[in-house]
Amino acid sequence: AELPPLRNFGCLEAVISVDTFCQQIAHTHPGSDPDHIGLNTFQDEVTDRILNEAGRTLGRVFADMVNLLNPQAVVLGGRLGTAGPALIRGVEASLQRWAQPATAAAAKVVPALLGERAELTGALQLAAALAARRNASD
Repeated sequence: AELPPLRNFGCLEAVISVDTFCQQIAHTHPGSDPDHIGLNTFQDEVTDRILNEAGRTLGRVFADMVNLLNPQAVVLGGRLGTAGPALIRGVEASLQRWAQPATAAAAKVVPALLGERAELTGALQLAAALAARRNASD
């Protein structure tokens, strides 16, 4: 396996990124181009395993945040949010294992309702709210 570029070495993005997932999925589906597949392109056992393991790795990091912040939900947005149930099950499994029982039980793992456009839509709504507040105070 190739090492990630040095700028990503040792960071979570080197292991948990949509590009990394797509490369792994494409590798298990000969003839697939990682630049032209999505996380939900293939519905098979191998892809589910890749996404579940990725979710477990991501969930280990989220467990620390859940312990610290005690949120009601962990929302997976952007392209990660479109990965489907295998990724969510992996995140949930790690939360159950690594987070404090009460905080893990309270934090529901859900995909963002806006899918891949969640970040963009949220940023636009925030900008509109700030502009409205600014206009109201003028």
